[in-house]
Amino acid sequence: MKHTIVIIATLAATLALTWDRPLTAAPPATTMPAASHAVDPVITEFTKSIEIVPGDDALRQKLKEHHNTAVQLLEWRIDAYRKGVGDVGTVFAAAQEVASTKLELAQNDTERKAVLEQVLAVNKSVESTLEKQWRGGFGSEGSYLHARLAREAAEIELLKFRSASAAPTSRP
Repeated sequence: MKHTIVIIATLAATLALTWDRPLTAAPPATTMPAASHAVDPVITEFTKSIEIVPGDDALRQKLKEHHNTAVQLLEWRIDAYRKGVGDVGTVFAAAQEVASTKLELAQNDTERKAVLEQVLAVNKSVESTLEKQWRGGFGSEGSYLHARLAREAAEIELLKFRSASAAPTSRP
């Protein structure tokens, strides 16, 4: 499961970097296409805060609070990176926190599976965006390959989860 957290963190950081800012040095303003501010709904859902409801016990409330703080930090780090005053490392660290809290909030296998499927969907979206940037001359092939690697790793984690869920359990 720790491997899954790394995958999710890598994916979240990568998606954060692809929203508006190209991953390589920008060409002169006359040749750079206008940045698209449209964010894939899959990504929006991944970075959404979770409401604390009155029926939550103290631990669940704290887990949600922790998740929401991690989301706020990630958004802040992404904004700082876009403005050129933050570095990629801080985005990765914040994304790791969001990923970790998502997995902590999953209460059963169904929810864990949903998180893994969400991670895969986000990875596919990020990979597609980075491939378009790279092929358009505004991103690096390395960043695209990193996203593809993350998508493949997410597929592997989901397959492992499905395999473990399908395996019969034996109790002495």
